[in-house]
Amino acid sequence: MENPKVLALRLHCREGDRAVRIAQILARPKGYDEPHIIPLPRYRIPQPAREKPTPAQLRVISAISHGMNLKETAEILGISWETAKTHIRNAKLRTVAKTTAHLVAICLRNEWIP
Repeated sequence: MENPKVLALRLHCREGDRAVRIAQILARPKGYDEPHIIPLPRYRIPQPAREKPTPAQLRVISAISHGMNLKETAEILGISWETAKTHIRNAKLRTVAKTTAHLVAICLRNEWIP
C-alpha cells in the first residue's frame, strides 16, 4: 500500500515529476538505508553576450576587475564618477550581464580584458 502523502501528490502531478520524487523521499520510514536524493535545481544555460563593450567601457571594466572601485577608476582614467557608472550600466546592457561581477566574468571569459 502506497503512502497517503505520495498518493495525494500523484493525483496532482505527472508521473516522474520532481514533486512526486520529493514526496517519496520524505515519506520513507526513518531507518531507511537508501541515501536521500535531493533534486538539483535547473540552471539556465549561459547566454552569449550580444555585443562587445566599447573601448572606454572595457577600460572601466578592466580597472574594476583589478579590484578598484568606481571612484578610484574614475580618478585614474580622468573621468567623472557618473561617467564611469554610466559606462558600467551601458556595458551591462550590451552584454546582458545582471551584475558588475557578472559583467567582469563575461569580459574575462570572452578575453576582452586581460
